[in-house]
Amino acid sequence: MAVRRVQPPTREMVSRIAAELPGELAGMWLLSCWSGLRISEAANLLVRDVFVPRADAAGVPPAGVAGRLDVWKGKGGKDGAAILLPQGAHVPAEYSQTYREFRPREPLFRNTRYQAWNRKSANKQFVKAMERLQLPFIYHDSRKFFATFLLDQGVTDLDVAVAMRHIDKHGRPNTQLVQRVYGYVDLPKALDRVERTVA
Repeated sequence: MAVRRVQPPTREMVSRIAAELPGELAGMWLLSCWSGLRISEAANLLVRDVFVPRADAAGVPPAGVAGRLDVWKGKGGKDGAAILLPQGAHVPAEYSQTYREFRPREPLFRNTRYQAWNRKSANKQFVKAMERLQLPFIYHDSRKFFATFLLDQGVTDLDVAVAMRHIDKHGRPNTQLVQRVYGYVDLPKALDRVERTVA
């Protein structure tokens, strides 16, 4: 199987894409970029599946603290947990705050008809947005963005594989997928890290 070699979107492109997406699909895209969720996993999220530490009175989340997402029926029907990086912690709050106490089983993201998104409907709108923006991305490139961001922060291939839930049936992380498909390391940043490590 040939690997699709398209560089992941930059942070600026991620925001630009979000601005082009209709309604709550923008939030779903941002959440996927900062958590590595697949399109179907993000669409299946319920309010109760999101655990983000509460911000202080000024609206500032705890420093360095990420949220957790419960993933039900992920790829291969597997359940598990995903981490939400602090850069995306604001996203679920916008959609879930009203319902957290009273309607925890509500979908986190809804379309303009107030129905939950599904993989097909979300992908259709995403493709249209990419056509308007004339960008080569597919929704799954949110996972490339997530992996590349972690690698640029110095996270190991092994830990990136765990964060992306690339685990085989024996519970071993698959670093080859990170290296071959998802990871696009910023070379100058990598050289800087090497210099700091050996100095």
